Amino acid sequence: MTPPDRKCPRCGLWNSGAALTCDCGYEFETRQIIDRSGNRDKRAKRISYFLREWSIGIVLIIIVLAGFIGLVIYFVSRIQWNFVW
Repeated sequence: MTPPDRKCPRCGLWNSGAALTCDCGYEFETRQIIDRSGNRDKRAKRISYFLREWSIGIVLIIIVLAGFIGLVIYFVSRIQWNFVW
């Protein structure tokens, strides 16, 4: 007895029940998309790369702002201490 035909949730193409992947690259067993070169879902890799780059950028901005605030506090405190009424 053969398994029933499956409709691909990505492209809507009907595939035989024995098919492991659709022509568009959707893999039925793992529910992931495989591109033509055999790599798994590139979108997940792009999202991971995007989040990693943003987190590095945010950390750098925080370091620069902390340094700037430190310099401002330093120079303001010097002006206040050297100011004669």
